[in-house]
Amino acid sequence: MIYIHRHNIGFIFDLDGTLLDSERVAFQTWKKGLADLGFTYTMTDNLETIGQRIGEVFLHMIDKYQLDMDSDQLSAYITPYWEELTKDGIPAMQGV
Repeated sequence: MIYIHRHNIGFIFDLDGTLLDSERVAFQTWKKGLADLGFTYTMTDNLETIGQRIGEVFLHMIDKYQLDMDSDQLSAYITPYWEELTKDGIPAMQGV
């Protein structure tokens, strides 16, 4: 998407999954977080939520795994896993 304002041109990129390999980090986040709750999370499970907004992902996880928490609680639970895996940054996609 291009926005033009006062002769300046700016570009906004969707970095998530395009330039940054966030899908792999998200997979590892859910795999570790759900394992600590006693669930096995596979790449097949992960494919069910690729491309969804995070709110939709939370609702999917709550329903699929019958989690006794709401979206806000799940967010608070899973965020430390994401932060640990991304503390040194999110790797670029291969070839970028």
